[in-house]
Amino acid sequence: MSAREQPRKRYWNEPEMGWYEKLYLPEILKGLAITGGVFLANMAKWMTGRKGALTTYYPEETRFDYAPANRGKHVLTRRPDGSPQCIACNMCATVCPAKVIEIEAAFDPADAAHPKYPLRFEIDYSRCVFCGLCVEACPTQALRPDRSVDAHRCLSYLSIEHRGAIPAELRPRLGQRVFGCDTCQSVCPLNQYVTTAAAAPALISAFPDLIEEFMLDEAAWKARYKGTPVLRARFAGYRRNLAIAMANTRAVGAAQALQTALEEELSADLRETFLWALAQLNAPDTWL
Repeated sequence: MSAREQPRKRYWNEPEMGWYEKLYLPEILKGLAITGGVFLANMAKWMTGRKGALTTYYPEETRFDYAPANRGKHVLTRRPDGSPQCIACNMCATVCPAKVIEIEAAFDPADAAHPKYPLRFEIDYSRCVFCGLCVEACPTQALRPDRSVDAHRCLSYLSIEHRGAIPAELRPRLGQRVFGCDTCQSVCPLNQYVTTAAAAPALISAFPDLIEEFMLDEAAWKARYKGTPVLRARFAGYRRNLAIAMANTRAVGAAQALQTALEEELSADLRETFLWALAQLNAPDTWL
């Protein structure tokens, strides 16, 4: 049986090749010229006693001129008082496919608003492939090109660990998400080799029934998600996320569900979120 020819996948940002590039041979010669030029330059440096390029097989080998504790450069965004915005929740360290992030948490009882902070935050950049796909794909630009992370814009942090209202400008970016965000993990090329986590059952359906979930009372919600990390969001935080998701998707029946929920005794932050969601649902649809 003859093998069927499979068309090559084209990407949305792939430029159209000209006839000169389609010949391939000129491009191959151009690449060899660049590689050969770098090789000859490095060889000339070594022959004249200067330092040239070094090739090491990290982590089995390390460069002799690197300190043993070298971890590469990283940046943590900071608050106006100079303290790091990172709250040492360890989410990034947990989901990083290359396992290059190490965080040691500490507590400051004097800081009631942010008692948890990173005593040690290290990233081994030697093992990251630096493709930049996660930076481009992040819905809220929490990942920055300068190797910094603004944890307070991360949808995983906002929808799980954050207590209180989610900033209004970031609510539309939540989309239909109600627990976490895996966009950066979905685009990371290193995750194509991960199979164990992919085979595990999902905690929440990719397309949950938002109205049915929103109508659960606290006892029913705890019973449904008993023994799962979903409980980390807490009941109020989960309902907050559902309200935002219902507004973003303009779910049928959402307005009535929100009106009913507003008759309950709610915290000020949760009431504000429900009112915001109701206003979004009552606003004219601006989609073209």
